[in-house]
Amino acid sequence: MRTEIENKLIEIVRAVAVDNEKHGSRVSDDEELRRLYAFARLHQLEHFIAYSQMNAGEGRFERPFYNSAGFTMRQLAAAEQLKAAFSRENIPFIILKGYVVRRLYREEWMRNSCDVDVLVRESDLLAAGAALEGLGYQRGDGLSAHDVTYNSGKIHLELHYLLMEEHRKPAVSEVLGEVWESATASEGSELLMSDEYYYFYHVAHIWKHLENGGCGIRPLLDLWMLNHRCEFDREARERLLLRGGMLKLEREMLRLAEYWFADGDGEGLETLEKYVLSGGAYGRTDNSVALGKSRKGGRVKYFLGRVFAPYSLLVRYYPVLKKHPYLLPIFEVKRWFDAMRRDRKKYIAEFKENVRADEETESIGEMLQMLGIDKKD
Repeated sequence: MRTEIENKLIEIVRAVAVDNEKHGSRVSDDEELRRLYAFARLHQLEHFIAYSQMNAGEGRFERPFYNSAGFTMRQLAAAEQLKAAFSRENIPFIILKGYVVRRLYREEWMRNSCDVDVLVRESDLLAAGAALEGLGYQRGDGLSAHDVTYNSGKIHLELHYLLMEEHRKPAVSEVLGEVWESATASEGSELLMSDEYYYFYHVAHIWKHLENGGCGIRPLLDLWMLNHRCEFDREARERLLLRGGMLKLEREMLRLAEYWFADGDGEGLETLEKYVLSGGAYGRTDNSVALGKSRKGGRVKYFLGRVFAPYSLLVRYYPVLKKHPYLLPIFEVKRWFDAMRRDRKKYIAEFKENVRADEETESIGEMLQMLGIDKKD
């Protein structure tokens, strides 16, 4: 059962984004408003609280609202600069995630995001990076398993060369690997993802966040928009979802979105709802570990799966393994030294959580079965 604060946040987000009202009910109690705003920040939805309460006569939220709206406008301007720069250099690219779906919202500022995500071919990474550096961006630390970060002031860009890492779910990676062939030309060197591929990618990205401990409310709001604010071919979407093993997950996540934003049926969604609401936008360690233990079949198998990474992942971090795969054991060790140096507290917390009692494992296992997720893949 949802808490009063969870109910209030969903009510306000629905009122503003779905029902096109300027505000939900005003929150007059200072302590309740503080807790509501903190919970909204956990889900990166504080701009809805600010806008709603500002329009309900609460003047303290003008600055948070205008800061959020202004940042969205700066992101849109940065995306236009990027489009022009990549087109001048004839670098094919596809803009992803929030930049695409925010056109379905009544106002673009309603769909905020921390960064601008762009897909380029791996062979174009150097040229794309040079183009961004020509615009004043600086490259972030290192190469991840699927993207490179660039920063300019408060604007962050993620230059993706994969839509999903191969080790996460091979069937999903196979479908997403066809994105370039399915894309259509737009202006300059920009390509547009087809509706069914964007939709599949969105659902797959929800799963990726669930694996990491939660996806938050915002992707569910996006999912509702993608099913109510644009034309689409449901059969084409379902064909891809079925191929990638994401159809049952999509149906349950959409059912949760309809429950929140359109008075749909919420029967049997209690565990999934709790998992999503408690995890916030970036997930919680206890959620992630409980899910991992359930999928792997217990804490020992989960521990071994975390310690020994698959070759397909390690070769992304350490390209030398392509030429010298026999060095895999050495780089397994190096990976952990590097990981502990980057974020020691995170990994210590994860392994501490792994040895705790498996109270949530059974309910998480039932949730995975409901979502159609193979516990061993």
